[in-house]
Amino acid sequence: MTIETTVPVTHPNGIATVVPRVVSRARLAGMKMTLRSAQIPTFQVCRTLDLAPALAWRTSTFTATEVLIIAAARALRLYPAAHTCLVDDRVHEYTRTRVGILVRNHDALLPLVFVDAELSFPDVLRAERAELEVQLSSGRLPAERTLAPTFVISNLGNRSVDWFTAVLFPDTAMTLAVGSLGAPGLTPYQCRAVLTCDHRLVDGLDGTELLDAMGTCIPDPHHETRRGEPAPGRPS
Repeated sequence: MTIETTVPVTHPNGIATVVPRVVSRARLAGMKMTLRSAQIPTFQVCRTLDLAPALAWRTSTFTATEVLIIAAARALRLYPAAHTCLVDDRVHEYTRTRVGILVRNHDALLPLVFVDAELSFPDVLRAERAELEVQLSSGRLPAERTLAPTFVISNLGNRSVDWFTAVLFPDTAMTLAVGSLGAPGLTPYQCRAVLTCDHRLVDGLDGTELLDAMGTCIPDPHHETRRGEPAPGRPS
């Protein structure tokens, strides 16, 4: 972000002084998105997610972010009501999961989109995410990897934020905000998750069921196989 070094002018309140600030087109698009979202009736539901099945066995470099992406994609498959949008005032269901994780790009936030993440594994997804971040920083990221997410996660867990709420992302029924692992009152592998929901598409029970499903869909790399068979002792 750059700031014009112009002569300060008086704010319309007649007291403060301001200078014009130049923002990117992506930032302007985000401002318009926020205004659109403000017109949508929303509500929030919150619960604690336990990521221990994935992180307690961690021997690789994957993070809580990859675990959450996979859990969200799996839960969306179980509860398709949460995987919907409005098209011409009619409810439509998405056919493939496109989970977006919000990342900073200069002065704006963009969703990095992961398609069919329910079929992936945390370490595989981590390698994919690292490559996408390199492409984003170098300006080589394909546009489709930042467009049309069907579910969005905003994760501020690495910023020592206990919990927060996120603005509903356009064309999604739900947007998830995730706080830090091990926040006060939680175990080291737990985090607070707040789901912002579009009340035109879903109700409180839908939001609760989606969060509950995420809790049961945490990947378990210690038991899950690469060929897609169920882990020993689990139903097929």
